[in-house]
Amino acid sequence: MASEVRKLAERSQIASEEITSLSEATMQTATAAGAIIDKIVPDIRKTADLIQEISSASREQSAGADQIGKALSQLDTVIQQNASASEELAGMAEELSGQSEQLSEAIAYFKVDGTVVATVAAVPQGPRPSRAAVKVAHAKAAGNEAAKPLLSPASRKTSIALPGGRSVEAQSDGDFEEF
Repeated sequence: MASEVRKLAERSQIASEEITSLSEATMQTATAAGAIIDKIVPDIRKTADLIQEISSASREQSAGADQIGKALSQLDTVIQQNASASEELAGMAEELSGQSEQLSEAIAYFKVDGTVVATVAAVPQGPRPSRAAVKVAHAKAAGNEAAKPLLSPASRKTSIALPGGRSVEAQSDGDFEEF
């Protein structure tokens, strides 16, 4: 039995030496791991800070994208309004151009020098007056004897009736000329 106790004591001593050596190795490994973790922690903090900055920048970009979307929508509305206004202006310009042509046609019947004052009561609509009516008006304005009975003796104004009930009045000194 003593030999068995001795063997058991030897085994216990060997096991205790192994445990001590394993403990020392574990302690060295733990110390190395602690050093590595100490080196990694600042990098982990930097990474966490960068992730927060990226998250904040992403939120700002999302808000900016929403604002850009709203601005583009407003721009589209303004562009549509401008297009509509442009169409209206083009229509008005075309109408004014037509009225201008009619006014030019009405004025083309008369040659006005510095002493003749002519006013157009309204822009004529419809066909132009006949040449005969214009010649009578010219004759009246020139003081032609054949036209004198048609002139009002109290006034030197001549009124030319145009289609549509409109008229052109001119104060005459006899200098009207036909073009």
